Order: sequence, then C-alpha cells, then structure tokens
Amino acid sequence: MKRILTALVLCSTLASAQVTGYTFFQYTTAYTPVVGTTIFTGTTDDVISPVIPLGFSFFYGSTAFTDIKVCSNGWIAMGTTAATGTNYASISGTVPNIIAPFSRDLQGNAAGNVQYLLSGAPGTQIFTIQWTDYRKFGAAVGIDNFNFQINLYEGSNLIEFVYGTMTTTLATLNTCQVGLKGAATATDFNNRQITNGVHTWATSVAGTLNTQTCAVINTNLPASGDAFLYSPPPPFLAVTPSISPAGVVANGSIVTI
Repeated sequence: MKRILTALVLCSTLASAQVTGYTFFQYTTAYTPVVGTTIFTGTTDDVISPVIPLGFSFFYGSTAFTDIKVCSNGWIAMGTTAATGTNYASISGTVPNIIAPFSRDLQGNAAGNVQYLLSGAPGTQIFTIQWTDYRKFGAAVGIDNFNFQINLYEGSNLIEFVYGTMTTTLATLNTCQVGLKGAATATDFNNRQITNGVHTWATSVAGTLNTQTCAVINTNLPASGDAFLYSPPPPFLAVTPSISPAGVVANGSIVTI
C-alpha cells in the first residue's frame, strides 16, 4: 500500500521561499515499486521526457508548478523550462528548479525503465517518479542495479526520495549529486554530502557548495528503504520533524510513512 504523508498546513500570507529554507531529515521505510506509465525503457541514455502533467499544483520554492520533465540521469525539472539530457551534475548546473535523488551520468540496464504514477485521492495525491534497474554510464550490464523514487505530495508539498536496491560490484569510487535546486541556480540549493570514508548514506551531511557530491561505491550506497525528506518552510508547510516508532512527527501530528 502506498505511503500517505499528511501534516499541518499553515494559513498565512504567501511569501517568497527558497529551497535553502527546506528542512531535511531521513528515516527508513519500505521501498514499494510502482507500476505506472513508462517514459524510458532499456539502455536509454541522456534523454529528457516531454512535459508531463502532475495532475495537481505543487509548490516548489514559492512557485506553483503543474508539470515536470524527467531526465534519465536521475533528476527532474519542475515546469516546462528547457533542459538537456546531458546535464549530469544537475544541482551545480544552470537549469533551475531541479529535484535530484541520484544525479549523474546514468543508463538503463537491458530491463531498465523509468515510470511515473499518480495515486491517491484528490487533495492528498502522490506523484511518483521511479528509476528501475539503472547503472552508471559505461558500466557493463549487470555491474550496477540502482532503483529509486521521487514522491511529490499534493497539499503538503513534501518531497521524498526513497531508495530501493542500490548495488554495484565496483570498488572504484564514483559520485552523484543529491538534493534540491531552486530558481537562483548558483545560490539556492539544499544538497547532501557523503565523503567516502567519512560519511555513509545513513549519516549524510548538508552540503555547503552546490558542487558537493555523494559517494557511489560498492561499500557505500543507500540501503533498501533509506529515505530522504524535504519539507518546505511556512506558509507552504510548517514541520518540526522528529522520528518515532509510529513515523515522522510533524508539529505534534504523526506523518505516517
């Protein structure tokens, strides 16, 4: 069953917001693959989708978006802005309004695909984008198996990254970019840093530069069920996150994972 996230939404005057002000926290949950509309299949490389309607308005920064574009290289762009499929380092690139759970040069394995699914009831719908059986570009088929999702939550405007099976047999260090980028591409970012030998995917730290990256190596990848959550500031959502056995607590209300 799909997770449903609910939280307190403040009634207050809309104000300008940047993704630098989003609250980050992480937890573990079940990775639940979806079956939806297929965008890319097989060994697709360096492609960007046509404009895809979300089915609801989603506030990102201080802008309400109704459409996205999906890139095979592990990120999405909000809205209809022109974007290129060869934008591997999407957080430090020039395309605005990026959401990136695993941004780098990727390619599908033979059975790889990218899908999206709109689920839930109007008002609390969830738009999921899912990469299945992907690999680093240039890696032999079967070396890597990367599976991950973005979930966009209607109403709360929460952004969730959930990682499934994430494996590689290679002991060579590679990297990816993970996080958010807003409209001001050089200054408005909220990313993660994982330095191999210092951090793991369970102990990531906030990035201080938009060029910082996360380790990708056989000994340092997300475990299945690892999840990152970004919650916007007021007035789009007021969340004081903490973790409990019942789920994530947001301002006294349980956010069911």
